[in-house]
Amino acid sequence: MLSREHRFSSLRLDELSGAELDKLARFARVCRAKAGSVVFEEGARDPYLCLIVDGEIELRKEDGSGAARMLTTLGPGKLLGEMALLDGEPRSASAVAVKGATLVIVTQADFDRLLEEFPGFGMKFLRRLARLVSERLRDTAGRLVDHLPA
Repeated sequence: MLSREHRFSSLRLDELSGAELDKLARFARVCRAKAGSVVFEEGARDPYLCLIVDGEIELRKEDGSGAARMLTTLGPGKLLGEMALLDGEPRSASAVAVKGATLVIVTQADFDRLLEEFPGFGMKFLRRLARLVSERLRDTAGRLVDHLPA
């Protein structure tokens, strides 16, 4: 059984070559989020993903009564926002900077350009995103089973 504490995988940028990191950098922007600032809101339709360089980001989701519940806190090397980038659906949770954070942002338009200009690297990046989403889904399913009726 999975522990109550779950750890989302990182994108593993250390697996990318220097040339691949240079390619990614062409399509990314660096952004600074002050403590308490909202990185994105649940329900928003603004497809971009964020890689946390430093700081901490808390993911929050509204429960049935509308109260925000903390899902997890993510730190350096972790990725967030990839679901909205991949499927174009509204954000499933909100992200708030707990501590000031430096983020690398890749928008949907930039991601599409990356895929067009560097299809080989784009596929490698997509595979990493798919693996990350799969790991998170498996983790969620493992935690959910404890709450299902017997």
